[in-house]
Amino acid sequence: MKPLPPVLYLAVAGGMVVLDRVAPLVVWGPGPWRAPLGAGLVVAGLALMVYGIVTFRRRRTPLVPGEGRATSLVTGGPFRFSRNPMYLGLSAALVGEAVLLGSLTPWVGVPVFVLVVTRLWIVPEEHWLSASFGDEYARYRALVRRWF
Repeated sequence: MKPLPPVLYLAVAGGMVVLDRVAPLVVWGPGPWRAPLGAGLVVAGLALMVYGIVTFRRRRTPLVPGEGRATSLVTGGPFRFSRNPMYLGLSAALVGEAVLLGSLTPWVGVPVFVLVVTRLWIVPEEHWLSASFGDEYARYRALVRRWF
């Protein structure tokens, strides 16, 4: 069984903290920009994720499409500029966390999250959506990028 994206996010976020504490690489000072930038990215990322969830709820479609479970193709709201705004939001929150932590080591978590969520969730979801919505999904996919 594969981990749900929020669980994966929490695991990576925790791993980033551990890496920062155990093996900080190139630590930079606090600076006046770090806290507002990092916190802003965390808040904006989580807000984007919530916006995606709310958009799904309004369309009464499940958050995890699964085979045959998607009831409608959601293309409005944040899905106008990203096919995966919820994953993009979690990724942005991880970038914000890396900025807040203040060393280079935690940055390893961001590409790890992106690669794992793409392999475990995005690619299978694309297959399910293509099978469920055919040409409609193909047109949407041609117009809107996977991430941004």
